[in-house]
Amino acid sequence: MLPPGMLISTFIKAMQAAGEPDWLIEKMIKGVCVRVTYGRPWFPGRPNPNAEDNRIKTIQSWPGGDPHTQHIYEVANQPMQKGRTAWEFFKQTYTGFSMSLPTMGCVNVGAATKFQNGQLINPQKLLWIPPEFLEIVDGQLLGRNVEPKMMSNMIEVARRPPAVSLNLIANEGLPHLGIESQELSANFHMSIDENFISISARFLDPPTIQHDGSAESAIKTPDKASWDLK
Repeated sequence: MLPPGMLISTFIKAMQAAGEPDWLIEKMIKGVCVRVTYGRPWFPGRPNPNAEDNRIKTIQSWPGGDPHTQHIYEVANQPMQKGRTAWEFFKQTYTGFSMSLPTMGCVNVGAATKFQNGQLINPQKLLWIPPEFLEIVDGQLLGRNVEPKMMSNMIEVARRPPAVSLNLIANEGLPHLGIESQELSANFHMSIDENFISISARFLDPPTIQHDGSAESAIKTPDKASWDLK
């Protein structure tokens, strides 16, 4: 499940820090529902873009690149705004905006990009928004297969011995999250037990094989059979 409430810029930055290529990051975020966090201009006679339902968008593409070359057509009925680059639009419209992550470029949450003979044929239908203004909507699953490298990392984490996981949670995880037992006790009257919960393991019975026939003797349990949990 994708992390709810996380900004797309934070997700991209984390993936880049992990060494993932941009084409793979785009593949991971394409189709993800996001919420626009900034207040957009609202003109009479048009739907309110800041209504909660209208804030929800779907990522169509993330080519990366320079926001100085990405055009925005969000306010198409305003001649002074149509055709401006994303950088110009946000710089002039929002005081204090500086595009803190300019090398990321913007995310397209408008129409899907379409090309003909190598040329973009629907630029007026694209909607470029800086990734720092888009947060991931809660309750979404990653509806595609992850890459082999990521699957391998997940399996390695799952195969850690309990003692290793316990040490990472107690000595690294909680401090990294800023959770201190004394602070919780003082501010929220809560405490963290240093002892972890013990849960009995569940064993799966070996798979059975049923031969032709309905007799009970036709059902066999192989001695060396096992489940493939991959």
